[in-house]
Amino acid sequence: MRKEKLAAFGLLAAVLLGTCLGSAGAATDTDTVVFTLEGVPYAGALADGKESGEKIFTAADPDAPFVSAAGTWQEDTFAGSVEVVWKDQSVTALDYKDGMADGKAVRTYEDGSWIEYKYKKDYPSGRVLSYSADGSLTGVDWFYHYRRTREWRSLAEAVPYEELLNHPDQYYEKPVTFEGVVTDILDGAKNRYLLVENAKNQTVVCQYATAAMTPPEVLMEEVTPGDEVSVCGIFEKSEILSLKKLGNAETWASFEKGIDLSEFVQSGSVDGDLLIRQPEVGNEAVYSTLPIVKLLYLEAEGETPFDFGKLDTEQAKTYGYEELVKYSGLFYDCLLQDTAEVKQVTVDYGNKEAQLLLQKKGSSYLYYAEMSLDEKQLLPAAGETISFEAKLKGCYKLERHVADGGYDQVSYLQVPAMTIKKVE
Repeated sequence: MRKEKLAAFGLLAAVLLGTCLGSAGAATDTDTVVFTLEGVPYAGALADGKESGEKIFTAADPDAPFVSAAGTWQEDTFAGSVEVVWKDQSVTALDYKDGMADGKAVRTYEDGSWIEYKYKKDYPSGRVLSYSADGSLTGVDWFYHYRRTREWRSLAEAVPYEELLNHPDQYYEKPVTFEGVVTDILDGAKNRYLLVENAKNQTVVCQYATAAMTPPEVLMEEVTPGDEVSVCGIFEKSEILSLKKLGNAETWASFEKGIDLSEFVQSGSVDGDLLIRQPEVGNEAVYSTLPIVKLLYLEAEGETPFDFGKLDTEQAKTYGYEELVKYSGLFYDCLLQDTAEVKQVTVDYGNKEAQLLLQKKGSSYLYYAEMSLDEKQLLPAAGETISFEAKLKGCYKLERHVADGGYDQVSYLQVPAMTIKKVE
């Protein structure tokens, strides 16, 4: 729909601009101009606003999703602060740079509640924070392809399993839902794969990215085999999942019995001559053709709802370690303060940064951290105990390779990742 409208209005804009740009200078109130919002150009007119120099744009298209946009009009576009009034009477305050929305945006609704998010090159992207009228944080969401996860969930369908297998092209890139039990969790260097089996013994593969230090696109909690879940994702294809170079996922529970730090290091194969052992999988359906979806949302049955009130996006706080792993996406960009011993330090002089493996004081829990090399702040050494403030960046995957009977056994461990801002 967006591309069709974009093409149509691109043609209309070209015709209108051809007639309007015959005279030099800024547009007058009688000119037809074009204003682009979220990638779609709208033809319309400008009028004087209440403030000196302010212009108000209204679209000629009655189906435009907004009522008006107001701000400073320079030459042929808005520049600086802009307020957009939508048809539901909510108002978004955002900034325009080089003719595109860019940076932080705040959308306020009639009841006084609001959401905060960002525009990147004219499109909404990244995390969405929801607040009640009294300023309490009430939810976290994410944009995927310019739609919020909650919107994808409302559009998703419970497509018959046989349809996904027999007519995959008809459902390509469409949102679907599925319910079942997690039978296995497999990990690769960049992705995680959940095998979810329903009551009819039908299995789907739910894939989502788990690369280090990248904003998540999936709203979920970490789960374990045996959990009953409801999932929503974008259907990609039906094929046999390649188990090559995959390993079994491990979670923070591994730390309860302690851990050998020397085993969990980012490394290649133990020996290039060793064969890679396939991970142990309980669900035999993995060896057949299965529907594969890009996971956007997961909800586990029987879980206590997450208390968003505990999150603080402005002040550094100490959070429970288990929650930082289980709900890593919800804590993304929150500030953490803690004390830990530096176990390993790797310096990247080319990028002027260091990578640190930290062990939380009084526990066997690990953190992965990146830190800029700064003359004003000394780089801590291995063996030193530090107190730090950092911005959380999801989870980092520690990769372990162990030689076992001529095979290379691979496994992955997720630990909280962060960028350190302050060290004491």
